[in-house]
Formats: sequence, structure tokens, C-alpha cells
Amino acid sequence: MSEPSSTPGPPQRGRIGSRVLLVHGIVVLAFLILYVIATALHTGPDANIGAGLVGLVLLVLGLPWTIPFLAGATEPTGGLGLLLRLGPAVLNLALHALLRLALRRRPR
Repeated sequence: MSEPSSTPGPPQRGRIGSRVLLVHGIVVLAFLILYVIATALHTGPDANIGAGLVGLVLLVLGLPWTIPFLAGATEPTGGLGLLLRLGPAVLNLALHALLRLALRRRPR
């Protein structure tokens, strides 16, 4: 009788999808935390370059919902502006998780 091979085979499709979702969540959460920290630590009257750079990454993570921001068509300020800058990245993460659940429950 031959013994089973101890080398792992190719990763299963389900595990890869879960890992991609986990990495997506970690990246979005890390940039959200960096944005909040950069905004909270900024005290001067000059431009907040740190929050601006992190905000650009969050806008890219929120595509396609953030196209009006990236095109310069709109620039709301205050709480609504904050929600419209950070929300789409979280929305894409939620959509990714829902898609992952739907694909997991699909019969093969």
C-alpha cells in the first residue's frame, strides 16, 4: 500500500475566496483607522496631506461609487463629506462579503 502524500495540494477555491475577503477587510479597516488618526492629529491651519493621501486610497477602494469625487464634480464638507469619502470603501467590502456568502451557498 502506498502512503498518502504529505505535500499539500493546490489550495481549494473556497479557502482562496475567504482569504481574499479577509485581506480586503484588513486593508479597508487599516486605511480607515489611518484616516481617522491622520484627521485627529492634524491641528494646524495648513493642508492635511496625510489624511488627503489616505483619503485618496479610500476613494480608490470605493470605486465605482466614488467617481464623482475623483472627477472633481462634487466636494461636500462636514459629516456628509466624511461619510461619502469613507462609506463607499465599506460598501464595497460589504458587497464582497455578500457575494462570498452567495457563492458559498450555491450548489456545485
